[in-house]
Amino acid sequence: MRIARIPGARGLVMRQQYYIASMICVFLLSIDGLGQIRVTDSVLDSPVNPVRLVDVQLTTALSGLGYNLKDGSYIVFGTVVLLDDSCEEPHVTLNLLPGDTVRTAVESLAQQLSEYQWILVSQHLMNVFPTQQKGIDLLTTRVGQFDIKNEYPVNILGAPAQFIPELHQAVLSEPTPNPRGNGVGYGTSYATGEGPQISLSFRNVTVREILNGIVDEMTKSFPANHPPVGWLYRITVQPAPSGRRIHSWTFHRSVPELNWKTVVAAREGNSLRR
Repeated sequence: MRIARIPGARGLVMRQQYYIASMICVFLLSIDGLGQIRVTDSVLDSPVNPVRLVDVQLTTALSGLGYNLKDGSYIVFGTVVLLDDSCEEPHVTLNLLPGDTVRTAVESLAQQLSEYQWILVSQHLMNVFPTQQKGIDLLTTRVGQFDIKNEYPVNILGAPAQFIPELHQAVLSEPTPNPRGNGVGYGTSYATGEGPQISLSFRNVTVREILNGIVDEMTKSFPANHPPVGWLYRITVQPAPSGRRIHSWTFHRSVPELNWKTVVAAREGNSLRR
């Protein structure tokens, strides 16, 4: 779901055309064959609390958006971020007013970061990623088979190259003029033994589909005291002549515990009624 840039005021017809186009983009596009999202399934119309975050990192704004959803709703993100020479994420401003929705926020952020795409890949999961990046997109690496058995999902999200051999090899195989090779960095994850475990099997998928699938499973099965988390992949490109890419992963929080307790209570209530 790529969010188009909002044009300037050019008359009613232009605004109507933009509205129709944005509705199509917001609700119908998909990535990596994960399926299309119907309007009635979307979190994009969920109301948000007023919040103002000025000149903050992109992932800070995404967390701020998620933590300010109303009515027990939630959204998680799978995000790819290109860091600048100072190892900083892109900076944005999130200014939400009474009556605004998740869609309002996403469209505002998309205006500020026209080089990024925003795609709703499942009911509550959005992917955010740069349209172009230097080098191969490692998240498109194909994986013939990947099985998870009683594993802590945050550990995989925080260090997927440790769990997915094809991803690890793809990083090491990147062409680089630096004889030291490319870097694989690892983000912070829960210590072994913390949080719920999951078991999943994937066949003929991309790394992105694995990460998204893990997050989707968390949204389906995590208990009230453990809100699901998203994934975050940061890429740092060293200056010339090296051009070396440093890859790091971690998980990303955007679901408040109070909202998640409401979601789980409703889920369990529906199960009892069946």
